[in-house]
Amino acid sequence: MESDINYSLIFKFAEAKRLLKSDKKFILDSIYYFPEFFSVEAKSKGTLEKRFNLSDIRVLAYISSYWENMPDYENIMYGLNCNEHYEDNIDEFIDGITPLFLEPNDFNIGITGESILINCWLIILIKFCLQNHTNDLLMNLLQ
Repeated sequence: MESDINYSLIFKFAEAKRLLKSDKKFILDSIYYFPEFFSVEAKSKGTLEKRFNLSDIRVLAYISSYWENMPDYENIMYGLNCNEHYEDNIDEFIDGITPLFLEPNDFNIGITGESILINCWLIILIKFCLQNHTNDLLMNLLQ
């Protein structure tokens, strides 16, 4: 039995539809009317090529909570510009689909790798400054 948990946090079009309990038209309309809030992968031409990251799913979840037969695009845009898609109800939805452990991918491994590299360089620099009694250099760097 295959697990329903998506450890990579990259969702295909069908997965996004299932998570949001929405239809194809809603997702395509959301991307059309609010393109600045979606990743490049989500805005690709064909539905088979579209890939949604967690940020895209968050935006879609917010839009879906205000979507009606005649959506108020300006109100939805205002909410997105005010980062209302980071409020508690959307956070709870995202928490529900986010696994405890992540599969490394280009997005999250890059962030983790950069953080580790920067921290290692800082530790090396601090040790060098402390060993060589160059406190002035260390203080200038920390300011």
